[in-house]
Amino acid sequence: MPALPVFGSFHYRKAAACLMASARTRASRGISSPLLCLYIRGDEEVPSVFMIGRDASSKLIPAYAFSGRADLKKVVVPDSVVAIGDFAFYDCPELREIEITDRTVNLHHGVFRKCPKLSFFHIRFLDPQPSFRIFKEILNELDSRIRFFLDIPMGQAELTFPSYEDGFQEDTMARAIHEKIEGCGYQYRQTVTREKLDFKAYDRLFSFAEYDTRETAARIAIGRLRYPAELRKDYRERYQEYLIRENTGVLRMLVEERDVECIRFLASQNLITEEALDKTLPLLARNGFSEYAAILMQYQGTHFRKYNASSEEQFVF
Repeated sequence: MPALPVFGSFHYRKAAACLMASARTRASRGISSPLLCLYIRGDEEVPSVFMIGRDASSKLIPAYAFSGRADLKKVVVPDSVVAIGDFAFYDCPELREIEITDRTVNLHHGVFRKCPKLSFFHIRFLDPQPSFRIFKEILNELDSRIRFFLDIPMGQAELTFPSYEDGFQEDTMARAIHEKIEGCGYQYRQTVTREKLDFKAYDRLFSFAEYDTRETAARIAIGRLRYPAELRKDYRERYQEYLIRENTGVLRMLVEERDVECIRFLASQNLITEEALDKTLPLLARNGFSEYAAILMQYQGTHFRKYNASSEEQFVF
């Protein structure tokens, strides 16, 4: 086995074991391919980040390269990789996040199948005239809810795509079978082609997303407001109206997900209501979320009323 680069807090023994396991998986399926290196960052027992690479000429992540791995949580794909082989990350139950560039243009069959926790992609667009091919291929690969952070030439964008179910319904009277698609995720995916990302079409679909889960609609609204690439004023106001209308539920969702950055954002945009504060602050006190409580109490004192010493005593942690 070739020497394995190790640096910083990366762990040689764990990485070597991972390489050997991947090699055995490929060999058991009769797959001959170059051996890739894994750079592991994080705790030695539970690594958090896997950076894939061999050298600057590595262009392919082979088929089944990391399938069945229960220790992958995040994978960083270098810009030298142009293709990812069949089932490369198949059945990785803890995989949550992928960082990739637009230089990767081919996803083969079933790359992310059976990765139930995979829900976030960071795509860096390196070419001045970006191709959205990898973006579209990921959307075609997954029908679950996915959140994207995009570094594109015109700025940054955070887009959430709802889930959908594609099935069939039998019409016995007509002796026909009709395709049946449930959920607005399929419509959202049509706003992206290999050549273009249509922000206007994406924003226009929000009336459908409002009937999806609160978390999905809230993530769409917050993402577009935080990174308003090509966001029209009327759509901005619609997103704001939704967050105000569903304020209590949205604020509790962010607390439960420990998303302090989005809570700070809502506060900075005056998108927190007094009613939501009154219902959320006691929850924070009971669960010991002092950082969140400090943000919201400061907001409360600035926008609604000055809390006195007796009210502060309710939130002693």
